[in-house]
Amino acid sequence: MKIRTAWAVATLAMAFAGLSLAQPTITSIVDPFTGSTKLAPGGQAMITGTNLGLTPLVTVGGVNAFNLVQPQFGTTMTIQIPWTAALGTSVPVIVSAGGTASAAFNITLVQYAPVLISTTSGALTSPRHANGVGIATATPAAPGESVTFYAIGLGPTNPSLNTGALAPNTTTATTTTATVTIGSNSPVNATVSRLANGQGFYGANGSTGLTGSTQALIGIYVVTAAVPSGTATGIYPVSIAIGGAASNSVNLAVGPAPTAPVISAIVGETGKTLLCPGDIAILSGLNLGTNPTVTVAGKTAFNVTVNNGSQITIQIPVNATLGAASVTLATGGQTSAPFPITLSQFAPALSTGGNGQPQSALHTTNFTGVTSASPAYPGEQLVLLAYGLGPTNPAVPTGSLGPSDPSAATTTAPTVNLGGFTGLPANASLVNSGNVGVYAVIFTVPANVASGNYSSSISIGGVTTGLVIIQVFSGPTITNVENAASNIAAALPNSGIAQGAIFVLQGINLGPAAISIASSPFQSTSLSGTSISVTISGTTVAPTLYYTSAAQVAALMPSNTPLGTGTVTVTNNGQVGNPSPISVVQNNVGIFTATSDGLGAGIVTYPDYSLVSPVKAANCGGVYTTCGAANPGDTLTVWATGLGPVTGNETGGAGLGVDMTSVDAKLWLGGIQAKIVFKGRGCCIGEDQIAFVVPDNVPTGCAVPMAIQVGSEVSNYAVIAISPKGSRSCVPANSSFDSKFVSALSTGTAPITFGQVNLARQPTFNAQGQLTGSADKAGAQMFSFTVPPAIQPFIASYLDDAPLGTCIVYNTPQFADGGNRLANFNPLDAGPSFKVTTPAGSQNVGINGDDTILPSAFLSPGTFTVSGTGGANVGSASGSLTVPTPPSLSGLAAGNSLTVTRANGVTFNWTGGAAGSVVRIVGQMPTDNTGNIGASFRCYVSPAAGTFTVPSTVTLSLPSGNFGWDFKTYTDGTFTATGLSFGIFEMSYDTAIFPTLQ
Repeated sequence: MKIRTAWAVATLAMAFAGLSLAQPTITSIVDPFTGSTKLAPGGQAMITGTNLGLTPLVTVGGVNAFNLVQPQFGTTMTIQIPWTAALGTSVPVIVSAGGTASAAFNITLVQYAPVLISTTSGALTSPRHANGVGIATATPAAPGESVTFYAIGLGPTNPSLNTGALAPNTTTATTTTATVTIGSNSPVNATVSRLANGQGFYGANGSTGLTGSTQALIGIYVVTAAVPSGTATGIYPVSIAIGGAASNSVNLAVGPAPTAPVISAIVGETGKTLLCPGDIAILSGLNLGTNPTVTVAGKTAFNVTVNNGSQITIQIPVNATLGAASVTLATGGQTSAPFPITLSQFAPALSTGGNGQPQSALHTTNFTGVTSASPAYPGEQLVLLAYGLGPTNPAVPTGSLGPSDPSAATTTAPTVNLGGFTGLPANASLVNSGNVGVYAVIFTVPANVASGNYSSSISIGGVTTGLVIIQVFSGPTITNVENAASNIAAALPNSGIAQGAIFVLQGINLGPAAISIASSPFQSTSLSGTSISVTISGTTVAPTLYYTSAAQVAALMPSNTPLGTGTVTVTNNGQVGNPSPISVVQNNVGIFTATSDGLGAGIVTYPDYSLVSPVKAANCGGVYTTCGAANPGDTLTVWATGLGPVTGNETGGAGLGVDMTSVDAKLWLGGIQAKIVFKGRGCCIGEDQIAFVVPDNVPTGCAVPMAIQVGSEVSNYAVIAISPKGSRSCVPANSSFDSKFVSALSTGTAPITFGQVNLARQPTFNAQGQLTGSADKAGAQMFSFTVPPAIQPFIASYLDDAPLGTCIVYNTPQFADGGNRLANFNPLDAGPSFKVTTPAGSQNVGINGDDTILPSAFLSPGTFTVSGTGGANVGSASGSLTVPTPPSLSGLAAGNSLTVTRANGVTFNWTGGAAGSVVRIVGQMPTDNTGNIGASFRCYVSPAAGTFTVPSTVTLSLPSGNFGWDFKTYTDGTFTATGLSFGIFEMSYDTAIFPTLQ
């Protein structure tokens, strides 16, 4: 086959090479307290969007901002707007993450954009008395009293401050004159200053603030003003004016000062509102006395500290009853009004090292604090100090320290979350020195953690603490080595990097903060201060680079790299990182995909370099266009990297257009071997083109699995759309979908309304992971969504099932359903519940909430119906489903063990089953504690087959070890409802088995 080398083809190759990362988008920027779009330099701003990354770089008008709160789930973050940002009506904000930058989002910056903060309790209580107690109807401000507010957006200070810096300790950073208006009183001059490193900062925890660190103070002003004398008792609106701009209003209660004790707030250490027996709680209020008696639900608490009659720290009685409780404080013959709280079993909180608390994270070797000067390191054991971890064994009386031998261990073991490493095993017990109610939580930093500052938390009993920062050794650190197309993690058996392949290194501090792309790819061993060395069997080679960034570097593995295991090291601006393991093999193909993650729609082209897609576009023809589903007999080209080494100067173009006939590659399409007519470097260095003919007997559908095998190395599984001859629109393999739905997904831009009712008989397990039986469950979700334009032509390939008789492997332990490709999810009101009727009766199933647990054997086979009366968005609903008796595995009962030799595949046999249902053999195989690294697979089979062999191309892609698989039978149908574009009604029966892969 002739290989086209025109510039347009090279452009196409690089565009779909999988080397670009998910682009951040910004949808809104507002102040985080009132949602106002009024913004000023130095103020705080909350950014909402998608793909914001973990530690993005944000610029405002080209000036770097300061990240106050890093992105949560990649969708929201809070910054301090740079002090030096220029004023204007179209100031661009750009978020750069993972090597890609968002489009500019324009905001208006003015000199003054005052916003008063209003919160009745917690770290930034505002308004408040001078002693820090919040002002409320029970604790009003008195006429003539000076009261304090928190605010943002009050403009420049003298002295000026650096972006991201707290105010100085020795001087007060003041603003220009501001006035405060209280009700209808004449405006009064206010004193406005920046907080000086937390000085004068009131709340439950003097150093933690809203975000668990002193970062909460950055961009915050203190505003102090006197209530005019003679102001009558009442609730008054208060606003601030500065530089001709007025703030929002907050309420201020004015009245006579109480004489009896008043409890105005109760929070735990770090300002948490969740409390539990044995926990440490801080009472704030007025007239609290010097040594009061505090009772919680009628039981006497232990006084830890007392502070000037306005604050007291107690330990809640360890035997206090869970649930609603009243707290009273008695002093000087007077008793406060009851203050309501709720006691839970667990109320975890991490110590933050401020306000007299012990440092949170400690080295176990010397019990000194983990700091930037003394960071933790991978594999080290650390101690986290915490509160509210619940009962211990043995139990410890209220007011007592924990015993030393044996220690008072928690009856429920917590887990630790360290950045992306969640659920790390830990043990906890009460400390036997220092303060009462403090627990020591010991855990091990994962051996593969990258360098950096990690947001860390503790989880116990389904509750998770706020965050503290743990510093881990900083420097160029590699966390993963992957083929640039397949994205298969290093822990998996088919993760080796082929000689001559494009690969990526992921990690921290690998290169510059902003991505740097070589003007001529793979021509230099150094780029923007980044270089890579690979050492195997004593020989070191230097890969040539395509791009570099802090989080990811892309390079070409030289074809003369020795085979075997060794190390790869990144040097960034002279700083040499820690070596990371790497395996170099002769051949290991990765298929490029439309979403650049090795999942879903593969980059497969027709002879004119248009793209195979589920639906043919109107502009079909030529590079970049989408020309619909492939047909049997078509000659197509799949774009990949990793076929193997070439001879000669590969960076100078050696091997381009040469058929690599010596490489025994097999291309599997829907489990059928396709004829390969060309395989080798195409237009570009490191990129392979594999031309093949679609077999006549290939399965059809919108997501036909495709994989390339060379020896025992199996590529990532991609999918392509295939339709019978004469049509370029794929017919979904999932019988619940239809062509109209596929067309709407692939070509429409309007939101699609979607509903699903899922019924399932699922296995149940005890705390030790042992199978205990099964439970019937039901859930219903109604929502609308949109399809991002960039993947719209391919989205049906992500949502459809694979055809019957085929399997697909995912390069993640989580099934890569297409739902995570969609955007703008919004729940729909379809009423309070749906009614599900089976032969066993009827049950109401909640909508858009947790699953409903059904009576035992409620989901026995037969005719099922669903109905709903409707709500504001979705009208009346109805649907029916005939559910056959599920098949039974032969010789393999639920909970049985199974040994699988990965090179041989594994065969399942069953009896029973009926038309109208589908058997799915599925498995999820994580390789780390987080559950984020590993692989998973699905095979789709007709029950009538009675047998199915999971092929070796699947099992060779899976890690060795003990895992849980499922033999599931699905019956899919639809339901209709006014206001819904589409509705799925589904029933599944699940049999759990436990294979050992070897």
